[in-house]
Amino acid sequence: VKDFMKEAILLKESLFSLDGKGKAVYELDGIKKEAELVKSSTIHSRIPYKFLNPLQSLFYHLYKNGNAIVSAPSSAGKSLIGYLFFLKNNRGGIKLYSAPTKSLVYEKAREFKTFYSSLSVRTGDNIVELLKPVTQELVLSTYENMAYTFRNRGGWLQNIDCIVFDEIHHIVKKWIVEEAIVYAIERGIPVIGLSATLPGLKEIAEWMNCELVIKSDWRPVPLQRNLHLLK
Repeated sequence: VKDFMKEAILLKESLFSLDGKGKAVYELDGIKKEAELVKSSTIHSRIPYKFLNPLQSLFYHLYKNGNAIVSAPSSAGKSLIGYLFFLKNNRGGIKLYSAPTKSLVYEKAREFKTFYSSLSVRTGDNIVELLKPVTQELVLSTYENMAYTFRNRGGWLQNIDCIVFDEIHHIVKKWIVEEAIVYAIERGIPVIGLSATLPGLKEIAEWMNCELVIKSDWRPVPLQRNLHLLK
C-alpha cells in the first residue's frame, strides 16, 4: 500500500461554461481548494472542446503518475480523463482501453477516433484477432479478451504503456477484472479505474496501490428527481 495517497472530492459548487468561465472547487485530504479550468489547446489540439470541465481539469492538475481511480456521475467526462491518462503515461507504446461489454467497446472506439487515426478493437468475436500483431497505438478490448491475451502472453503486451479500466465497479461481480488488474500491477503498468459508482472505493484504491483517488459530487447537468404516484 502507498505511504501517501491523494484523496480529492470535487464539490457541487464547481462551475463550468463553454467559454471557460468557471472553476474546480474541491477538497484535498480535507482541505478546501480551488483550481482553474484547463485550456484544451495547452494539452492537445485534437481535444474538441475549448476548456476541460472541472472534473477533467482537477484530474489534469492532480495526476502525476502511477495508478488512480476516478468515480463520477455518468456523462461527467470520464472518457476524456482516460485520454488525459494516456497522454500522461505516453512512452511511445500501446495504450489499452478496456470495458465490460462489446457495445461499450465499440462506442468508445468511435469516441477515440477523434484522438487516434488508427486503433484496434478486440472483443474476441474473431479468432484472427488473437493472431494479429498490434501496430496501432490504441487497443480497445473487453475485459475477457484482455485477460485471455494476458494468460496467453500475447507478444504485444510487452509494449503496453498503461491501461484504462472503464466501469471498474464490475470488479464486484466479475473476478476477471481483478485478474487483469493484478497482472498490470505485478508488471508495473499504470492503471486507472473509471466508474460512476464504486462501493468500497477507498479499499479498492488501497488494494490497487493508487497514487490518486477522485470522487465527484459535481454534475455537468443537475439531477432532477420527480415522484409520480401510481394509484
